[in-house]
Amino acid sequence: MQNDKSRRLIFSIPTAEEEQRIYKGLAEYISEQKVNQLLTDQHMIIAKGRRQEVYILSSDLWRLYTQIQPLRHPYFIGRFLGELTKTALKPSLHILHALGDAVKDTVKVITTHTGEQKFLYGQPLENQHLKDWPAVLEEERKVLVVNDQGEALGYGLLKSAETGKVSIKNQQDLGWYLRRGH
Repeated sequence: MQNDKSRRLIFSIPTAEEEQRIYKGLAEYISEQKVNQLLTDQHMIIAKGRRQEVYILSSDLWRLYTQIQPLRHPYFIGRFLGELTKTALKPSLHILHALGDAVKDTVKVITTHTGEQKFLYGQPLENQHLKDWPAVLEEERKVLVVNDQGEALGYGLLKSAETGKVSIKNQQDLGWYLRRGH
């Protein structure tokens, strides 16, 4: 929630229920052990406004944050972990590298060089653009798309057709930063 008078973001420490949603969102892509490693020695805060944005802060940054509150109201502080929705955390592009290094095989899609280019242009991918993907499913599944060097490129939705073909709908990719600047 924003303060109506100042339109400032209101920062708060996550509740136990919010922490569960944060862990759930990260655990879709990496193991619980890796989630714990990612968040070890970090402090989480949520910036509440039109959206709920989760940030992680190092101990030094946490000390600075506690010193300036409530007199100063930062626009953001720390590393942007993602947007907290009603059900789970939607991880940000800022932590894509950390997720890509530890992604579960059940949500990892490896793309070809041509597929990498298409995906970074915001386009969907099909069988010919993929080197490896998780087992075919009846429902669509969130996936993390990586290139053949293991570098994370973005998030997508993996769908399979009855014909055995698969497709990935681009949800968010690193090329977004460049496309938004036009």
